[in-house]
Amino acid sequence: MKQYPSVGVGAVVRRGDEILLMRRINGPGSGTWCTPGGRLEFGESFEDCAIRETAEETGVTVGTPRFLTLTSSALKGDDHHYITIWMECDYVDGIPRIAAEDEANQVGWFKVNQMPLPLFPPMEELFNGRTYPTFSWSDSHDR
Repeated sequence: MKQYPSVGVGAVVRRGDEILLMRRINGPGSGTWCTPGGRLEFGESFEDCAIRETAEETGVTVGTPRFLTLTSSALKGDDHHYITIWMECDYVDGIPRIAAEDEANQVGWFKVNQMPLPLFPPMEELFNGRTYPTFSWSDSHDR
């Protein structure tokens, strides 16, 4: 049987020099850290997915998301392949909380140069510049 990648959206929520991260549980990448995000629903825009997933997972409200870059991640041993559309969002309101208890067990703000480890493989690819088009955290850090 032929397999196909899943398409997801990652929301890089910025508050000054910090980004919002959560620690994944239950599923691929359990125990790793990543931004809010999830599968793109049929007919949903990238922007709407980033807004929805951030609210559903963390209770945080974000401003209008902007396209950042793409990653293509085949997770070794997990039989999963993700195409992640990364959207950058500005923090608007809300205190981060674990709103999806079946998906995460920790959530918080972290400086880009002090992110907790291990990172979810698509997040690691984003952070290390294995993106399409090429993206560099150091170039975007001062935005």
